Amino acid sequence: MGAGVHRSGGTLTNCIVYGNSGPSGLNFSGTATSAAYSCAPELTHGSQGNTTNNPLFISLATGNCQLGTGSPCIDTGTNLVSVTNDLLRAVRPQNGDSIGETNVDMGCYEMRDPGAGAFTVSFTGTPTYGFTPMQVVFTATLMGADTNVTWWGWDFDNNGTWDQAGSGLRVVTNTY
Repeated sequence: MGAGVHRSGGTLTNCIVYGNSGPSGLNFSGTATSAAYSCAPELTHGSQGNTTNNPLFISLATGNCQLGTGSPCIDTGTNLVSVTNDLLRAVRPQNGDSIGETNVDMGCYEMRDPGAGAFTVSFTGTPTYGFTPMQVVFTATLMGADTNVTWWGWDFDNNGTWDQAGSGLRVVTNTY
């Protein structure tokens, strides 16, 4: 992606600056106190509502910067009276995580209500890199009108055989 943001004045609010590269090698440069309710690795996590966590875009590689399920940027922005729609003209805010209050999402796309629409599954793994042996915790996140899953199958080596399977396996650990 591009070169990120070099800030010399003003304040970033509800922004995501992630996955960029440029001469400085930074996503965000300038005074960190000039960002609120935003996401960038260079910010101070937890300060002024900011996060340094991966925003979990649907596909940064293909330029789809809509938030994926489980994103730490869902419902964590601050509601601004002057911002009523996202880049796709969806009404803001929506309760994108179905938990607690309805707040605007960080970034330019609002996550839709997870209880509506087609059934989708995404997952995250933590940690995302390291040395073997390494335990990775995978968490599946469900969205859609019917998310009553009674059986799970996880194939960690892509050989067509379930490495872990059964009911209630939305969160699993695999050792590499």
